[in-house]
Amino acid sequence: MGTGVDGSAQLETTDGVFVVKLHPRNAPKLRLSRQYKALWDRLQDPSVGSKSKENEETRAFIKEKMDAATWFMDSIEQRKQTFLKTMTAIVRHQTVYLSTGKGLKPMILKDIAEEIGMDISTISRVVKGKSLQTPHHNLQLRDLFTEGIPLKGGGELSSTEVKGKIRTWIEEEDPTTPLGDQALTDQLNQEGIQIARRTVAKYRELMQIPVARRRKES
Repeated sequence: MGTGVDGSAQLETTDGVFVVKLHPRNAPKLRLSRQYKALWDRLQDPSVGSKSKENEETRAFIKEKMDAATWFMDSIEQRKQTFLKTMTAIVRHQTVYLSTGKGLKPMILKDIAEEIGMDISTISRVVKGKSLQTPHHNLQLRDLFTEGIPLKGGGELSSTEVKGKIRTWIEEEDPTTPLGDQALTDQLNQEGIQIARRTVAKYRELMQIPVARRRKES
């Protein structure tokens, strides 16, 4: 995006409720040039002789520039409102995680697009390269979007939570008998997480964790 909505948003708490605000550096106050406004007002004065060709040309030029500036400011304001609307929906979905650092819910771009009635492409542009500053830490918006892994009893668990379990189990494993992908899959299945071995292998690779035989210590 352009001027006015790049960078980050701030998350503040008001009466126990999260409120999204643009970071001050990303919400500059725009206004029409006082010099242009003063010149326009002067040209509107009948005593100036606005019928002259020179004044008519000047007035047309000033009006063109003022209209362009007004359109630009309106565009920035619209994009700012789209950003805040999107951010508010994201925060509403992830309130628990943003409050506790745990319990990240499955959430994809489509979820937010449907909730606020916008195209997925718009949501994608809004979150791209953006961050959210919370009272506790700063995080990238893309990290709040995860796929859902079905649970045996119904519902879903975010892929980020699943990756966290895999990483923890590997960090705590006996290095002489490291956990293979099938063993990890079995443990997840035992917890009611319906996931395939190939998906576990994909997540392990994404986390740049070697296969079991390479982690084994004699």
